[in-house]
Amino acid sequence: IIGDGTFRTVIVGSTRGNDPAAVDLTEKLARHLHDNSLIYGGFQALVIRTLNPDGEANRKSVNAFGRIINRQFVSESEGLSANCPEADLLRRLIQNEHPDRILHIRTIRSPAGALGSDSDSAPLAASISQSLSFTRFLYPQDAAVGTLEHYCASQQQCQVITFAFPDTMSSSAAWNGYQDSLLNLVLNQSPTKTAIKNAGSSR
Repeated sequence: IIGDGTFRTVIVGSTRGNDPAAVDLTEKLARHLHDNSLIYGGFQALVIRTLNPDGEANRKSVNAFGRIINRQFVSESEGLSANCPEADLLRRLIQNEHPDRILHIRTIRSPAGALGSDSDSAPLAASISQSLSFTRFLYPQDAAVGTLEHYCASQQQCQVITFAFPDTMSSSAAWNGYQDSLLNLVLNQSPTKTAIKNAGSSR
C-alpha cells in the first residue's frame, strides 16, 4: 500500500497474462507513486501488478485453469467464480476494503488508446480521454457482462476506470506519454493540478 490519504485506489495490471507492457507500466506507476508519495499526498494506492501471475509465467492470456479472468466477475448472488480464484480475490477485496476507485491498466489492439469509466468518474475520464484523443467508453453499458468493468459499475461498489494504451507501444513510451494522465486518475485531480505538482517536484 502506497500513501496514507483518504482517496483510495486499487491499481490493477492487466488481467491477461500475455500483456507485459501493461504490467511494466503498472510497475513504473507504482514506483513513481512510492518515490513521490510525500509530495503528492491525499491518496492511498494498493497495487496489484498483474491479476494473472500464472498466465504471465506461462505467457498465456488465460489463468492456470484456462479461464479468461476478465469474464469471471459475477454478482454476489451467483457465488464464486469457478476455477478463477483471481477474480474472487479482487471481488472480495472490493467488498471488504471498499476502495474509492479501481484503475485497470491494459493494452488494446488499436492505433489509438481507449479510456472507459463508470458514470461517477466520467467527468475526469472524459477530460483525460479528450486530451489524449482516446476512444471513450461508459460502463456498464459498454462493458461485457462478467468483466471487472461491468461488475464494478453495475454493483456500484466503487468507481472503475480502464486505461488502455495501444499494444504497439512499449511501456517506456507509454510512461513518457501518459504519466500525467495516470497520476490524474490515481490522485483524482484535474490535469492542471497534477501538472503543477509535477513541476514543483522537479525543481
